[in-house]
Amino acid sequence: MKGSSHTNREYPKKDSPNDPPGDSINNRQPENLAAAYFNRGLSKAMGGDYKAAIEDYTKAIELNPNFAAAYSNRGSAKAKLGDTQGAKEDYEKAKLISKGRRV
Repeated sequence: MKGSSHTNREYPKKDSPNDPPGDSINNRQPENLAAAYFNRGLSKAMGGDYKAAIEDYTKAIELNPNFAAAYSNRGSAKAKLGDTQGAKEDYEKAKLISKGRRV
């Protein structure tokens, strides 16, 4: 159209609830995504959604298997849901990682 200021621009897509946290800002390094999932899990846990928090902490651990805080927080969420054995296992892994061991 003559005189139109409209151009075909591509705008960054907005995150949908199913996208990995931070995906639209091209934050795809595994350690960055692990931190994003950890933070989202923390937010969910603070809101009382421990099951969803565990899912995000688990994803953070998959991306960074030596993420001690993710194991510790996942253990706390499991304890809140009554999974004392799972909580104990996660706490032990967090403790080992904090002492410099890999799991």
